[in-house]
Amino acid sequence: MGYAVVVIDVVRATTTAITAVALGRRCLPAASLDTAHSLADRLADPLLVGEVDGIMPKGFDINKQPRRHW
Repeated sequence: MGYAVVVIDVVRATTTAITAVALGRRCLPAASLDTAHSLADRLADPLLVGEVDGIMPKGFDINKQPRRHW
């Protein structure tokens, strides 16, 4: 019988989201980079935060390390 293990980095992502909200920002999760960029285009003064495979995507402002930026 085979097994699959799936790990999602919810601890760091959740910490980042909570930090943003605690500092008065709205947090709008996006399911894809295209969705994130599309949403950011419709917002005033957006801050794109995140990583893909540990790397900050092109066009994003910061990665998921709130203590380094806020």
